[in-house]
Amino acid sequence: MVMHAHFGARMRFVLVLSACVGLPRPASAIMVPGGGDKSFDCHSGFDVESETGPLRLTSASRVNQQTDGKSCVFSVSLCMNLHLSGCQPTTGTRFPVNRAKLPRPFPRGLATTCGEPRTFEIKLRGRHKDRPRSRRMRVLAISDAREKDVDVLMLHCEKSPPPPSCLNEAPFVSTVCQGMPTNACPDNPAGGPNELDMTVGDSDTDLDSGWSGTFHNVRIPGGWRFKLCLSQCDSSSNSLCTACGPTGLGSLNTETFGPPFPVVAATLPLCVVNRFAPAGSGFIAGTADVQTGAVDITVGLLSDTYVTNLGQVCPRCLGEKCQGGRTTARPARSTGP
Repeated sequence: MVMHAHFGARMRFVLVLSACVGLPRPASAIMVPGGGDKSFDCHSGFDVESETGPLRLTSASRVNQQTDGKSCVFSVSLCMNLHLSGCQPTTGTRFPVNRAKLPRPFPRGLATTCGEPRTFEIKLRGRHKDRPRSRRMRVLAISDAREKDVDVLMLHCEKSPPPPSCLNEAPFVSTVCQGMPTNACPDNPAGGPNELDMTVGDSDTDLDSGWSGTFHNVRIPGGWRFKLCLSQCDSSSNSLCTACGPTGLGSLNTETFGPPFPVVAATLPLCVVNRFAPAGSGFIAGTADVQTGAVDITVGLLSDTYVTNLGQVCPRCLGEKCQGGRTTARPARSTGP
């Protein structure tokens, strides 16, 4: 006996977004006013850049950077005539105090100008090079109107936190699933139904990948499905079935959940391929109640994400051949269950 159901059932997903994008890490540039009296704060400041990772301005004088390595590299330039509200630039400024020995800028009227950059490498502290470290530098600027601007720059380097993981806990897998055939559902020894086909509906679907929210509230195309083998239940005395869904090459559910599907996140076209996670015993596992229709299962998914183009976000089948992707012009074949 085979049962059919739409995705109105109660489900729990364990998701990890594995993005093999290959994009370069962004360089950052921040203008730091340096603090002090706001009426005079425009007379000097710092232009801070880096090619080793993004920068974050946490105050008027502090710049933070996180690193996966053992140090952070900052490029710092001393600047004059910053355009700040409430402060009037002047045509001449001198720097009697310049503890970091930054090359001084040359004035060009009231325009903002910066001197040549100087590079600072800040190494993490500790035996394992995982403890933060900072470097402080101070500059005193005096305008031709004798207004004093005391600026401080704090460069702070810290270790990047490990990325969140949704697979820290292994999903529950009944011992009944172990040893079960993967290419067909066997008869239910208890006499109840032996197979449940789950199908994604055409509306009210939602897939949340990752933790940042960028890939949340993604609609899953209707028609995606997978199969669950049922056991240890019947339609009279025990309606709660153990549900096991074999995954992997040659199994009932194959290696992927649905075909590749397109996602456009913040104008970035992405083609997402959802693979069943190979962790554990290789089964989708949980329970299904044949009387109430309640289904509680754990589906481990890994999402391979590819940056493509807006003209064709994912490969397509035209006739009997693939268009796009690594198998373009080759014969098309279905990988769905």
